[in-house]
Amino acid sequence: MIFLQCSSRALLAIFIAIAVHSSLAQSLSGIPGLVYIPTAELKKDGVSAIGLSYIPKESLSYSRQQRDGLVVFASMTFLPFLEIDLRLTKQLGLAASERHTVDRSPSVRVKLVRERRTLPTILFGVHDIFSTVEHGQARHFGATYFVATKHFLHGTFMIAPTIGYGFEILESDQTELLGFFGGIKIRSAYFRRIALLVDYDTKYMNFAMDIYPLKSAQIKLALLNFRHFAANASMHFSLFDVF
Repeated sequence: MIFLQCSSRALLAIFIAIAVHSSLAQSLSGIPGLVYIPTAELKKDGVSAIGLSYIPKESLSYSRQQRDGLVVFASMTFLPFLEIDLRLTKQLGLAASERHTVDRSPSVRVKLVRERRTLPTILFGVHDIFSTVEHGQARHFGATYFVATKHFLHGTFMIAPTIGYGFEILESDQTELLGFFGGIKIRSAYFRRIALLVDYDTKYMNFAMDIYPLKSAQIKLALLNFRHFAANASMHFSLFDVF
């Protein structure tokens, strides 16, 4: 009996380890994270993600809460400690005469501390790092922050809390993640294809369900401010398998 209990715990620990590294999800902003906020997690070296998100106008300050947004994103872990992200955001429903194309938002994230038994992963990130207009008037998704994430096992559940603090260094038309933000991800060994997420993005509380129909695919269904529907989908692949 003791042997069976130890074996089941070992198998659970193996599952959790695999889940942590193989099913990291993209947030609605296109950055690896929870509902909208980033986490300190990075994918393995050489792993990239591509996808798109639908964001309702009520949560899109870029459109002055007038139009919904479509986000196309790509993320690549260039080294075990370095990630580069690109987000393209388009306002939906704009007339062609308004000459709106997309907002381009490159980001860089650097892992400072690797997770250990008693330490969380700690990461520093800068979003929308370049601006084509003086005084940051074209920087609509600027953010600078430190964030920490830790994984715990509790029975058959993996629990991963995240906490971070954002501050303003770059001039920005709209700055995100100012102040404390945080959230939690919960996943069960018995429901491997589903994870539940709640986060606070310094303005609103958000809820989401991540669904993993395939090992390399993720679908997120979310309620921003627990009221407005949002969603995204992404695919992950290793560059080492391509080249």
